[in-house]
Amino acid sequence: MNAADIAHSIYVTYEDGKIVSLDTQLPGTEKSFVLEAGGTVVLRCWIHPVIRQELQVTLS
Repeated sequence: MNAADIAHSIYVTYEDGKIVSLDTQLPGTEKSFVLEAGGTVVLRCWIHPVIRQELQVTLS
């Protein structure tokens, strides 16, 4: 959910270096996606590179 008052352009980076763009997310909108692999996954914003979230993903 983008709770900010500005747009973000989120992308996912997998441990193997693969990058997947989730495109632009406007304020007040929600995005969902299915992770393609486990391990450490990093979400960042192309527009605001200081925005960063790291996830540890375990597939069952």
